[in-house]
Amino acid sequence: MRHRIAHRLLWTILFLALVAAPSLRARDAERRPVLYNGDSDWFYWTGPEDMDRAYLQGIVNRLAAARVSMYSQTLYDGGHCFYATQAGVRFDNDPDYMYSPATGRFTVLEAWRMVASFRRLLSQGNEPLKVFVETCHQQGLKFLACLRMNDRHDFNVKHPPVIVRQHPEMAMKRKDGACIGGMDFQHPEVRDFVFKPMEEMAREYDVDGLELDWMRWAQMFSEDVPREKRMAIMSDYHRRIRKMLDEVGKQKGKHLLLSIRAPQTLEECDALGFDVAAYVREGLIDILCLSDFIILDPHLRVGPYRRITRGTEVLLLSTLHDSASQDAARQSPRRIPPNTGAAWRIRARPVRLCKSRPVLRSGCKADR
Repeated sequence: MRHRIAHRLLWTILFLALVAAPSLRARDAERRPVLYNGDSDWFYWTGPEDMDRAYLQGIVNRLAAARVSMYSQTLYDGGHCFYATQAGVRFDNDPDYMYSPATGRFTVLEAWRMVASFRRLLSQGNEPLKVFVETCHQQGLKFLACLRMNDRHDFNVKHPPVIVRQHPEMAMKRKDGACIGGMDFQHPEVRDFVFKPMEEMAREYDVDGLELDWMRWAQMFSEDVPREKRMAIMSDYHRRIRKMLDEVGKQKGKHLLLSIRAPQTLEECDALGFDVAAYVREGLIDILCLSDFIILDPHLRVGPYRRITRGTEVLLLSTLHDSASQDAARQSPRRIPPNTGAAWRIRARPVRLCKSRPVLRSGCKADR
């Protein structure tokens, strides 16, 4: 009797598996949202000294093979533009950069290599931004131009953006007046300084949108700026950016996306001045990436963000970083799983000695 029951149960399971197989295959065939974000300099450090167009194309081709659907490349960081800008400060033309072509002095070998490779690519007609955009579109990926909104790595603090060098009063400060690095976004001039490369990339390049990385380094205001003022300024700034993207998109005949990377809790967002709920409610953003600063938090609270994005067109992505810390186990972009089953935002950073060090941002797809 038991043998007969087990036999029937086995056939029932096999029948259900056969019935479900087509739908499972259909779901697997659907490309899930996967966003990969690269640092401004990682491919210069990890690539060959004689990198060329084929090398740049190979980066996108590997991402496409791994079923990545969006590539976000950092092109503005610490007041510098990492493309052939006419509106901003090109990193290799700033005498205060780690390597100054004007003097021939450099403090970091990788910085010299980056400048040399960037200039050689430009002389060959292979501007990385243009090659990435073109190859992404050939492979069916969307390309987002990413801006690190207020980077405060040690170098950026010691060598601040040109606007802070010219106007020290526009640096962020503690309540006691001590400078803490970065730019204070309460000043309209600072917001204009960062807006210019945004608009230039949207208008002059065939990008599919912008990504604002507010987590580099999350703080945008001096400590004495009230929370209400912070939120009002940031909301108006997002409206300005959305308006610009809509105007440019109308001219180009396509909708330009706006993605933001924000703190992992709504409480942190409110304290820092990011009214994320308003951005969603007003239709200012298309993609919302919630994230820890630099590590993977297995207890990332997605629920509150799901509630504010449910029923909207905003795509919610959570971020997969290194497993425990900045020095945890690494993965190469070549090892991104070929059949990813979740909505991911992936960020790449370099490791020296010709190894790339991506920090993977992974997550769940919000109700849409």
